[in-house]
Order: sequence, then structure tokens, then C-alpha cells
Amino acid sequence: MPLLQAQSSHPLLSTDESIYPIWGKGGNVNVTISGLSPNSTYFLWRQRPSDPASNITNVVLRPRVSEQVVQLPVASTDPAGTYLLSLSTSYTVDTRVAVVHFGVFGVDKNVYQRTESIFASGGGVYPNSTVSLSLTYNGTASSSVAVNASSTGNFQYSFPIAANAPIGGITVSASGVSFDTNKTVSASVQASDIVASILFLGQVPASVQRASTVDFNFTLAYPNGTFLTPDVLMSSPNLTITLTGPTGPVTETLLLNYSLDTGSWSHLYDISANATLGTYSYSLGAEDVFGNPAVSTGTFDVDRANLIIVVSPLPSKASPGQIIDVAIYVWYPNLTTVTDRVANVTTFIQDTNGNNVTLPMFFNATDGRWHLFYNVPSLGFHFGIVLTFSFNVTDLFQNSGRKNDAYVLTAGASPQEVILAGIAGAIIPMALLIWALVTVSKKRRQHKP
Repeated sequence: MPLLQAQSSHPLLSTDESIYPIWGKGGNVNVTISGLSPNSTYFLWRQRPSDPASNITNVVLRPRVSEQVVQLPVASTDPAGTYLLSLSTSYTVDTRVAVVHFGVFGVDKNVYQRTESIFASGGGVYPNSTVSLSLTYNGTASSSVAVNASSTGNFQYSFPIAANAPIGGITVSASGVSFDTNKTVSASVQASDIVASILFLGQVPASVQRASTVDFNFTLAYPNGTFLTPDVLMSSPNLTITLTGPTGPVTETLLLNYSLDTGSWSHLYDISANATLGTYSYSLGAEDVFGNPAVSTGTFDVDRANLIIVVSPLPSKASPGQIIDVAIYVWYPNLTTVTDRVANVTTFIQDTNGNNVTLPMFFNATDGRWHLFYNVPSLGFHFGIVLTFSFNVTDLFQNSGRKNDAYVLTAGASPQEVILAGIAGAIIPMALLIWALVTVSKKRRQHKP
């Protein structure tokens, strides 16, 4: 029976049957083969932890010497866990005349932030055995845990890194009984941790209007998703807003307030009706009591305000000579009233006969509305007409608003106008009748014998 052994320049769990590549670098397994039958050809097969069956490699062996050593690479993309190497006399079927196991062990990253978890996994240990895993910071503070291996000799565990963990080198070690030899073996992998970058979770609109409020509302979270509360911060997060204008940058620094109900930090930033137009930059900063920083930056644009026009309830029909109080509200985006101190409002009236006129409206400070006392015109010989009102407002800072066809009024003719129209309509047919009778009478006299 041929003897198949695996040796690694980076031992993992067994100096004879294991490999220890640090994930991201890979390594090589030294496979020792001896006892091959003369005049025979052998093929090396391999089964990774994620493979459902073994697959042939490019290693072909012929018995020239009593012992041969070949290198089998393990790529950085190969999974951690238990590997099976087998020797076969066929290149189409794995006859498994000899087998050996080895393990690949590592961690998922080389550098971690505080509060993240180190995911360690490996294989090559005796099925269903217990593996001891330990985590050491800078060679001093450490924690250990015992985990159970699977029926295939695989194991895994996640080590959480505390928000106040020592900064620097990390060593993750594994110790257990090897798959084939039942010998106690150990391996270690190196990594490091750095301060946690605390996240500001939230969003500011890319564009806002004058006379509106920007809600800077964020939650602060560690990389592991845990929210920060005031007791773990050095001070309240600060908000710095900067506008770069023709005269140079203008900067405001404000503090965010914490809400117990929502667990968020916020500040309501009011933009005036005459605020400078353009791009504003902002930065958010904070630090916890362990020296983990929080930094976030962004921008938003300030545009002219679109003024809001709301028409009060008005009658849809009226008679000539009737006075209609056409009243509207005009507001900024923050719902403050636009007054005649900063703006003027006009209404454009158009009727179905093609007549139109633009009239000013007047502000009433008592009810906070703009008014036009409109006298419905006489219709003459028309029985009805439709009047359409559109409103336009502009303030001193070029903020504006318009509402087209906002109010439609149907004006009907009065009884007197209906009678007059009827009389006028009757005059023309009567005149035509008289003219016809006179004309016929004259023709008869001319042709009388």
C-alpha cells in the first residue's frame, strides 16, 4: 500500500498533514509519496472543503525513487477547512489507493476596526473533536474559547473586538488533534486592529429652497452597527456649515442634540428668504471616550424659493355687478406668510371672449391674505361668460410663485340684460318683415292690369 503524507512549509494543525497560509497570500503543501508499485503510474487528486467530490490535479507520479516530494499550491482564494489528497491509479476515477488530510486556517481580513468581528475558520482536525481558539492583543491581553469541529474536521468562530480594544497586532491561534495522526498540533495567524471609524447614518437633501429648514438628522453607529449614546461620547457631535462666496468663506459651527425617543442626533438649520444662493459644504464630527473618531462631509445647494399660493373658497357663479372678494394665501416653503413688505401679487383675468386684464392684489395683515375685490362686469347682449384667474407673486429677493387657472368664475346675465337682448333680437326680424311687405306691395302695383 503506498504511503501518502503531506508536509507544509507553513504548518497548520499538523506538521505532517497540514498547511497554514494566511488568507490573501496562499501557500504550498509539500506532499511526500513513497511505496509506489513499479511500472505503475499514479495521479494525485484533491478535494477542497467546498468541493462535492475530488478532482484530478496536474501531478503525475511514476516510481523512480523510493520517496518523492511534490508541491501542491493552495491559492489565496481557496476556502479554509479540511482538504483531502488521494492517490489514484486512474486519471478518470479516484481509486483512492492512499489518502491524507490537511487543513487550511486563517481569518477573513488582515486589518480590522474596533467593534468588528474576527472570523476565524479552519480544518484538518479530528472529526467532532474540540479545538481551542485564542485571541491575543499585542502579545498580552487574550481570550480563549473551545469550539466543536464538524464531522469533516472543520471549525469556525467569530471574535468580537471591543470598542476600547488595544490597538496594534492581533494573533489568532488554534490548537487541536490532527485528522490522521491524532497528534496535538497548533497554528497561529497574524492580523491587526485600528480605531473604529464611527458612522454618521443619515442623509441631507442635495438641493433645498430658501425659506426652508434643513434637517440634519443622524444616528451614530460603530462598524458593527451598534448605536452610540451620549454616555460614550466626549461631547455632542458638532456641525460645521461653510459657504464660499465672493468675499470669502462664511462658517457656522453648531451642536447636534440627542433624542431619547429616536436615538438620533439632529439640528434644524433654517435658511432665510434672502440666503446666498449656491453650494454649501458641511462637516460632522464626533469622538467617543475611547478615541474612536466620527467624521462625515457633504454639500447641498440653495435655490430660490418657490412660493406657495393657496386660493380661499370662492363662489363658482356670480351675476353682473356683484363684487367678489378674491382672496389667496401666499406662503414661503416654511409656511411663513409673504407680506406686502417684501412682495407684490397680481392676478391675470381672462374671459371666454378673449378679453384679459392684470390687476394688483392687496395684503390684509389681519387675516394674512391677499385680496382683490372684483366687480363682475356687465355682459351686454351676452348670456354668460367664463372668467379664469391666474396668480403671480414675486418678492424682493427674486423668489417667485405662479398658479395658473387657479380660480374659474362663471358670470350669468341679469334679467334686464336678458330682456334687452330679447328685444334687440326681435327688432331685426320685424324690420325685415316690414321691408318684405313694402317690397311685395310695390311690385303688385307695378304689374296691375
